[in-house]
Amino acid sequence: MNIARRKTMFRIVIGVVFLVLATLAILEAIRVGPTTSAGTVLLNLGTEIIGIVITVAVVDWLFERRRHADEAKKLAWRVLHDLDHAVWVWQGGRRDLALDELLGLISSIGDNDPIPSFTSTLLLRLGSAAEITCRHQSEVVSVNRDLEKSLGQLAKLAALRDPNCTLSTSAIRWHLWDAALNLAATLDLDRSVIAKELIAPLRDPSEEAQEWRHYGHRVVVSSPPSRTPMDLGQLGD
Repeated sequence: MNIARRKTMFRIVIGVVFLVLATLAILEAIRVGPTTSAGTVLLNLGTEIIGIVITVAVVDWLFERRRHADEAKKLAWRVLHDLDHAVWVWQGGRRDLALDELLGLISSIGDNDPIPSFTSTLLLRLGSAAEITCRHQSEVVSVNRDLEKSLGQLAKLAALRDPNCTLSTSAIRWHLWDAALNLAATLDLDRSVIAKELIAPLRDPSEEAQEWRHYGHRVVVSSPPSRTPMDLGQLGD
């Protein structure tokens, strides 16, 4: 049981204890007579405790939900950067994270683009990390429906661990595309896409180019033309 869950359980126990005390006070007030001085004091005490417990519970729930929402956005940024790295190794493009370029590259993935073992491993890790996140950070993930859907799409890439996996390139393209769009929605980012004819000069999915991007081997690859894409880092976390 993690620390956050322990704190939640502790707050629940404390709340239950005070509710029990409030109930006992009200029952005692009824027994001695709510119109008597003692009964009036006990009745007021019981109802006051119940009011405080309810108020604290609501405020605590709102703070907890806000904290989870903030954590969800931080998580979405990490996943988006990991997704961008995997697509960069596979397809090329600029090294800095630009959502319009990322979406353009994903949409341009060809059915016959090679997937070397190291690129397949990157995609597999992306899927496995999404599976683990959904399992161990479910409270955070469930706060944002778009984040939940994006991780669900990426988790399907974990099927690549199976030697007999039949996941096609088009299926991988769709999972990456839907995940990127939902991550953008989670982070309230513009989801414009660079046209394929503009993306074409940036792409180089050859195995040699992928090897260079992944390992840093010196192979000759064409330099992409300079441009000024939308830099997600400027948008802030």
